Amino acid sequence: SLMVPKVVSTFSNLPPYSKRVPAMHSLWRAGYGFDLVSDRLLESIHAEDGKLVSLGTSYNAIVVTNCKLMSVATIEKIVDLATAGATIIMHGQLPQDVPGFSRLQERRIRFQAALGKIVSARDMAVDKKIASLGIGRIVFGDDILASMDKAGIYREKMMDASLRYIRRKDDQSTTYFITNLAEGKRVDG
Repeated sequence: SLMVPKVVSTFSNLPPYSKRVPAMHSLWRAGYGFDLVSDRLLESIHAEDGKLVSLGTSYNAIVVTNCKLMSVATIEKIVDLATAGATIIMHGQLPQDVPGFSRLQERRIRFQAALGKIVSARDMAVDKKIASLGIGRIVFGDDILASMDKAGIYREKMMDASLRYIRRKDDQSTTYFITNLAEGKRVDG
């Protein structure tokens, strides 16, 4: 997710490895940069001018992929970020419940209230694939690449030509480190 545009992908209480790898692999192969973020790191992120900002870097969206269980703090933070102007991409199923048994009923009530805001936004939207929540938006879908496109997230098309890259951006410039992995194939451009 190294800046031009970046996506934060949150995998709260991860599903089995085989279910989350295809989404990450699809994003990477299509040329999307992303970082994985923990629930704890998510706490430091805030919305600013439609971007997600944390620790000196910015992101275009948060992707939540096939997440069955999610903590109350995480789903409330996602709702707060969307309300403040962030783009959230809900890939696959919506979270269904909270993890653990401590104060279960209390946490379920808060979880359902936050999830209810997401579901209500989706149900009120003309296009059930993209909904407004506050001044932000939530994109829903089973096809992660179509959802990214619908959200207007830019990808590095050089990946289509078997070029791999690392992108770094600072206050003054963007630097790419590019390698050609296509055996014997020259790429001009």
